[in-house]
Amino acid sequence: MKNLIRNTSLGAAVVLMAACNSDGIGPNPALSPMLNRDVAQVAADIVGEDVDLMTDQALGDGPMGFFSVASDEFAMRDCPFVNGRFECPPVTRGPLTFLRSFAFFDAQGGAQEAFDPLTTASANFVTSVEGEVSRDAWSASVSRDRDRTVSGLVGEETTRTWNGTGSGEISRSRHTDGEEARTYEMEYTSSTSNVVVGVPRADNPWPLSGTVTKNVTVTITGGPRDGTTATRTVVVTFNGTQFVTATVNGETFEIDLGNHRVRGGGR
Repeated sequence: MKNLIRNTSLGAAVVLMAACNSDGIGPNPALSPMLNRDVAQVAADIVGEDVDLMTDQALGDGPMGFFSVASDEFAMRDCPFVNGRFECPPVTRGPLTFLRSFAFFDAQGGAQEAFDPLTTASANFVTSVEGEVSRDAWSASVSRDRDRTVSGLVGEETTRTWNGTGSGEISRSRHTDGEEARTYEMEYTSSTSNVVVGVPRADNPWPLSGTVTKNVTVTITGGPRDGTTATRTVVVTFNGTQFVTATVNGETFEIDLGNHRVRGGGR
């Protein structure tokens, strides 16, 4: 399975870029006027999945989540402790396959062989996702890697804070809304900066604050612009609601975290 685990260093914020010739700034007649929105849609899917993994919608605190697994002695048998980490088998959810490992640390940074709600201060999660996605007028094949650490776990926590980095590839990204169908190949790097989530999730369904930044290189495939590359910068800022703002080279879009999609057009 390609690129299922790729360790990356921790970063500081979340930005999404997709190449606009050499400088990535300003209009370019060789590029589709829909490019910013197309990049925003890709960002919406990635960041929506980011949120799922930080909460319990996919692999966070739910039945297949890290914390649930860590507190379930039977489930832990499927995630053996190897060289300081718990290595879990692949999990398939619809068209996506997740591979994950995790490690627990006390306040002094010492590795722990079990999660302890009284002494575990932080946890590191390495997650890889591969498969197909399809949302309304967009579809693609994806390969995504994340390396993130959550802190603030000791005692009766009310919030957790996430930081980390990631990278990925999006193949055959096909967008059919608006003008003619547009297709791209994309690569990106990303960082998660001080994303605060409330505990329990039932009372705090969406991240309260923080940013996600993803740096993306886009290559147009097919049509008269075949082979043209572009860069864009997308910054997503969380506000405690399902609907958050994403800026793409200064153009503003609204992202629906629950449905992993862009709402309406740009500003």
